[in-house]
Parts: sequence; structure tokens; C-alpha cells
Amino acid sequence: MLPLIRERLPEVLRVAYADQIETILREIVRAADLNDTGRGIAFVVPVDRVVGVAHFMKRVSDPG
Repeated sequence: MLPLIRERLPEVLRVAYADQIETILREIVRAADLNDTGRGIAFVVPVDRVVGVAHFMKRVSDPG
């Protein structure tokens, strides 16, 4: 079993294009020292749809 969490740690949620995932994850691991025991976790969850932030989801090269 996982040990009980005694303190509330920051949570970061990020939606990104698939081709950005490795770069972002690598930077999260580096910045948070996630390779050290007990520092936290990072994981990737596929997102099929996003609503409410359509203007953020347009790529710069997309027309319109």
C-alpha cells in the first residue's frame, strides 16, 4: 500500500499536444527532482476532448 500523505502538495494539470509530451515531462522531472524518492509523481493521461479553452488549443500555424 501507498503511505498516507501527510501534507498537501501542489497539483499541476497541463493539456498539451502529443508531440510536446516528452519535452514537458522531462522538464517536470528535472524541475521537481522526481527521480529522488518521495518527491512526487508525474503521469500522462490521454485527453480526447477539451471544452472551454478552444482558443488555447489552436496551433499558431492554424488558419483562423
